[in-house]
Amino acid sequence: MWSTSYVRKSGQAWKLAIAAVLLFGGGGLVVFMASGRGDSFEPGTFIALLLAGLFATLGGGLAWPAYSIRCRSCGLKLLWHALTARPHHDSIEWFLVVDNCPGCGATR
Repeated sequence: MWSTSYVRKSGQAWKLAIAAVLLFGGGGLVVFMASGRGDSFEPGTFIALLLAGLFATLGGGLAWPAYSIRCRSCGLKLLWHALTARPHHDSIEWFLVVDNCPGCGATR
């Protein structure tokens, strides 16, 4: 399970933690701004905060981990592989528990 996960064994779990903070933090900012609570801000500030939330959510929370979590031996992008090559119903679960690289078989 998670204790034998390749992502954890290869020392890349911190990337998942940062991505989760960016995903939920940016998403919270977008929801706050889109819910009408940001209407009291100046138009420029409103747009800047909304774009910052979108950038944090999409760029930092989704795109960055898909690009940065890689096999240390062959360079396979593990999250990207999970999302594009695995069945949709188990791709994230597979990514979190896989114990070796599907490209080269590396375990660390």
